[in-house]
Amino acid sequence: MRDLQQYKINDPNQRKKKILNLVSKFADDATFRSWGIQMEQNLMNINGKKLREPSIVDPASGQPKQFREFVNRGVKHLHPLKVNGDSADFDGQTSQAQWAFVYHEYDEGLANDIIAAFRKVQGTLGVQLRDEPQYIQIPNDKQLRDDGLQFKSKGDNYLKFIHCIEDGLSSRRPTDVAIVFVLVPYAEDKPRIKKRLDTLGFASQFMLKSKMQ
Repeated sequence: MRDLQQYKINDPNQRKKKILNLVSKFADDATFRSWGIQMEQNLMNINGKKLREPSIVDPASGQPKQFREFVNRGVKHLHPLKVNGDSADFDGQTSQAQWAFVYHEYDEGLANDIIAAFRKVQGTLGVQLRDEPQYIQIPNDKQLRDDGLQFKSKGDNYLKFIHCIEDGLSSRRPTDVAIVFVLVPYAEDKPRIKKRLDTLGFASQFMLKSKMQ
């Protein structure tokens, strides 16, 4: 996941725009105005200086290199896992396969950003992702209740994921899905969901929401 780091960081102008949009909504809120609360809509300006990037000495050549060259060497795998809508090819073994991405509906935007980042670093990750994944979306609690399902508390969150994963992959064999990526909101959910995926025979990779924002 280290290779995704540079793509997880929002552009400063994008972050500024999001903050100003949020502040504007609060400033225009009738309840805030009735309380006499006013919000400054201009960000504070601070003069600063950008420091030079750190560099290290390459032990092989003795020449200085930028640290990012050391962290991300751009090494490509000799036998990448090729995943598309038709087949998955690994070490010469070909079978019908796709990939799946599991996420909560509230995290749809983040899920799309992660998939876009995957495509940028897929060579380093040793995977070639071509077509769109099978999206398995975890609906909100109201939708689950409408479907006749009841979950008691936050502690049951992993059960929602397991139910939707089992439903989404019910017609698929492990050889049909090369890998299942799961974006979870809580770290404690991962072991139980992964255990279930392991039992079903599906390879999986988990990401914690707070680490991917």
